[in-house]
Amino acid sequence: MTYAKQDIDAPLHYVKGLLAQLHVEPTLLEVIDKEVEETRFTADALRREWINDVLSRPPEDPVRAAALEKPDIQFYRYVEKRAADPLSPAPRLVRTLVDEFGVEVVAPIREHTWHRQIDWARRLQMHPDDEFVLLAKFFLREATGEHCDQAFEGLIRFQREQCDPAAYEIMVAHDHTGEDIATLKIDDLETFPTCIEYMRSKRAAKIATMTPKMRSDVAAGIRRQSQIEAQSDRIARLKESYAKRPVYFSSLIAVEAVIMGLSSDDILSVNDDFIASLETQGPPDGDTGTAESRFLALMNRYTREQRTVPEISPAQRNDRMDRILSIGPGWAKKLGAIHADVDGLNPSNWNRWLRTIHHGERTPPRDWSLDYYLFLLKIVRG
Repeated sequence: MTYAKQDIDAPLHYVKGLLAQLHVEPTLLEVIDKEVEETRFTADALRREWINDVLSRPPEDPVRAAALEKPDIQFYRYVEKRAADPLSPAPRLVRTLVDEFGVEVVAPIREHTWHRQIDWARRLQMHPDDEFVLLAKFFLREATGEHCDQAFEGLIRFQREQCDPAAYEIMVAHDHTGEDIATLKIDDLETFPTCIEYMRSKRAAKIATMTPKMRSDVAAGIRRQSQIEAQSDRIARLKESYAKRPVYFSSLIAVEAVIMGLSSDDILSVNDDFIASLETQGPPDGDTGTAESRFLALMNRYTREQRTVPEISPAQRNDRMDRILSIGPGWAKKLGAIHADVDGLNPSNWNRWLRTIHHGERTPPRDWSLDYYLFLLKIVRG
């Protein structure tokens, strides 16, 4: 009896020792909880996942050795990778499936096909057939939630063990980009992505127990919510796009701003209105006009209401001047083609613009690139 107890206690003591070495500071867990709050994760769930990942590796594995030596650092690095791709399965599960099915099977699904299946399920929530809407929702609930790993493994096993030999060809036939899928016509699809067939194998019996009215009502609610989420995603993408390529750099808008006598700070204020309008009016499209036409309308409203930007404080003035002075001798390399098209690379024009600011003829701008562009357009117009 004593020997049996010792046989049990020895490995338990060993595991407890490893867990003690993998201790993560509570303050780090608090930081991580905040960083992953927009994902499906919690810090505690990631910590358990990481510990399982580390302990599943052989003692000589360098990942395991590094984790035991510096657990806080290695755990945080693990979290960074997981948070960057939160809809992917746990690395430990992927390794297990690779051992069983081979890297040539698992890797393409992990790196590419899995995310496309999620995109397809999101799109098929708008399908006119209630059954497909429900199946798509069932898959999304698993794939994007706490059962992501089970869904990933289930999809691979379904494809390998239950689908016909053409299953891979079916997956490839639906191998579009996420943006393409979001706009594809889905009403007359003849074959469906593997995620739908996989869910049918799991949930068909449950759907069969629902009355036609219940199916219709639930599917209608899913479609409404999907439409709201799709609009929200589109607005988020547009905001990101307009942040990189602002509408106000359009020559049409910039020239009109010069004619109307608006400053670069005025234009940025109008741009704030424009970005806000994406939420209140929805994205501009063919029916509601272009981004440029909406921006021009907001410019006209701005002048009609005789709005002005608040006078900047001495601290703001100093901060803006410091940013302009920090541009340095490499200023020409920081300009774009729009500046070059209106002789913006000419040093005399650059120095002339700087002088107007230094002499108080122009308020130090929030955006020096936009301000210089308006200055150049005014010169061109004479």
